[in-house]
Amino acid sequence: MYLVVGTGRSGTSSVARVLHERLGVNMGGPGRRTESNPRGDYERKGTRRISLEYLRGYVSLAEWRDGVRKIAGSLKEPWGVKFPPSAYMLDEWFRLFPDARTIWAQRDLTLTANSMMRWYGFTEHRARFEVGSRLHLLTLFLRDRDVLEIDFTGHLSDEEIVARLTNRWSALNTTAVSP
Repeated sequence: MYLVVGTGRSGTSSVARVLHERLGVNMGGPGRRTESNPRGDYERKGTRRISLEYLRGYVSLAEWRDGVRKIAGSLKEPWGVKFPPSAYMLDEWFRLFPDARTIWAQRDLTLTANSMMRWYGFTEHRARFEVGSRLHLLTLFLRDRDVLEIDFTGHLSDEEIVARLTNRWSALNTTAVSP
């Protein structure tokens, strides 16, 4: 299981897209295509829905776990999840999938906050709060884990992302789908 994490607007969709399209990891497909993410967000619909329901208090932790287990049980390896608000519940993801291969997409914090203001209409205060709180939780939950960090502050090509992923996990299928 691959878990793609980040603050949001930090490169998580690019990582998930490359895993899905170029390396044969079932990330759920392109998902929602928006002006800010024209190639898709690559958030698995079911895990996104149940995670939002949990974060909003509509389902219990036990219901969230059961929902994620059901989704995971229906998937063939390799598969993965990308959902930036998962930063608020990483401890639970790691309880369910302690051996998850984790990729942390990072980007300059000011650029990330500015992107949230531009694309989501966040105020500067809210954007900085979202970036700061998610970064704090990511740092807390990932500090003792084996994590591949990919910095998107500068532009990275798909080939550069593929190289970083396959250098870490050579078992990834680099011929899964042509670009």
